[in-house]
Amino acid sequence: AVRNFYDNHTETCLSINTPIEPPVNTSLFSLFPNPAQQELMINGPAEATEDWTIEVFDVRGRAVLPRQALATFPHRVDLDNLPDGLYILRVNGQNTNWSERFVIKR
Repeated sequence: AVRNFYDNHTETCLSINTPIEPPVNTSLFSLFPNPAQQELMINGPAEATEDWTIEVFDVRGRAVLPRQALATFPHRVDLDNLPDGLYILRVNGQNTNWSERFVIKR
């Protein structure tokens, strides 16, 4: 006979309160081309509202390009020293964190 596991158990509800972050307007940034070959372009707001930096990570989470400050958009990222593969570009600011996957394929 099959017995229901919950027959002799009391259900417990766990409530967790977490702070809710305001949503980030992801349309502030875009990158192209994707897939990329030699360079990647990042588009962002016409007027700088905060100081941003970018970082590029491989799929294992290792930083593969040194952190760069973004002064103006569009911003060019040189990919010549990176092998083909999948990467993550992250834009960081005081109030903005945005990331996007991209591929290098030559």
